[in-house]
Amino acid sequence: MKDIPTFAELSDKDVVINNWMALAGPAGTPADVVEKVSSAVEESLRAAYVREKLSSIGFVPNYMSPKDAAALMTNEYNVWQGAVKQLDINIG
Repeated sequence: MKDIPTFAELSDKDVVINNWMALAGPAGTPADVVEKVSSAVEESLRAAYVREKLSSIGFVPNYMSPKDAAALMTNEYNVWQGAVKQLDINIG
């Protein structure tokens, strides 16, 4: 892929890309169910053995509320949608 420019070649800005994972449910999931699952995930991530296991395979455990996770996903979508349009990338 020698003909594909790197981010550094395309821009004078530093590019930082983070990956993340989230647990999601179908649209319309009742708020009490979302809260129950969210609380269970938050509690699980406080457990030392869970944090240690996730860390041992390269994850940085970080709980986000459903509201904060939704905001992150919206922001990521907007950032990458803009990049795809600006670079005229076809994802089809």
